[in-house]
Amino acid sequence: MLGTKQSAFYTQLNSLRQFPEKYESGKSSLGFVYMDLSAVNQMSWSRGTFMDTKDSELTYGFMDAIQIGLTHEDTFVEAIDEGNKVVDESPLKDNVWLYGPILVFWEVFVELEPELFTIMGIDCCIIFVVTLVSFGFDVITAIITCLSCTMIVLEIYGLSVALMNFNIFVATFTLMAMGMSVEFTAHLAAAFSLGTGEPVERLSEAMGHTFPALVEGSISTFCGIFPLAFHPQVFVVKYIFTIMTMVVVVGMINGTVFMPAMLALLAPLLKFTKRAKK
Repeated sequence: MLGTKQSAFYTQLNSLRQFPEKYESGKSSLGFVYMDLSAVNQMSWSRGTFMDTKDSELTYGFMDAIQIGLTHEDTFVEAIDEGNKVVDESPLKDNVWLYGPILVFWEVFVELEPELFTIMGIDCCIIFVVTLVSFGFDVITAIITCLSCTMIVLEIYGLSVALMNFNIFVATFTLMAMGMSVEFTAHLAAAFSLGTGEPVERLSEAMGHTFPALVEGSISTFCGIFPLAFHPQVFVVKYIFTIMTMVVVVGMINGTVFMPAMLALLAPLLKFTKRAKK
């Protein structure tokens, strides 16, 4: 039996879904069932009713589409891309759009990765310009600092997508790593750029002055995020604690190993640029 509100909905508001009065075989039609299945009532006309739409235009309507083979998250993005291409190539592209839970929650991933790399490129340019100005237009040191920060971020991004699914949280913490990477590189770069003597001597003094602070800062940062490892939500442990730990470890390794190696490797070039300035 239908309640009062349900009965009014099926009989008064949606006549094509009206339940037949009698269900005896041969005395009633089950057309309302097929109307429901085809969602024929989910349409609006500029004038007229559902049964009298002569010289009328369809103003709203939809049809269901079933997606199959979506076994993992990558196929979600592929399906969205293919669906959008079909719509864009259709003559109805200005009046038709795709809608559904997968599209609403996953369409962001179509643009997320390109936007991530675009913002990373902008961050690299900012780091280069600020470092260049701060270090008295020492181009080589600015380039090395920028490259070191870029290496840290790309390494963290690669580890993150290898260990977990790419999503907005991975993108966010990757961009955060770009800002934190300066802490692992700028101090060594500043000490090296402002030092005196041969490049090897400048590098040795810079490492002696900055490495203790770099290591202690990394340890203190890890101690600050370590309680997150015991958080009851797996999501927090996986996407916050794990990525933050990678930022600290990868940043410290790059700041204490790879960046000094790059500075030592480019020592002849640094000598050449120093003579050119003179």
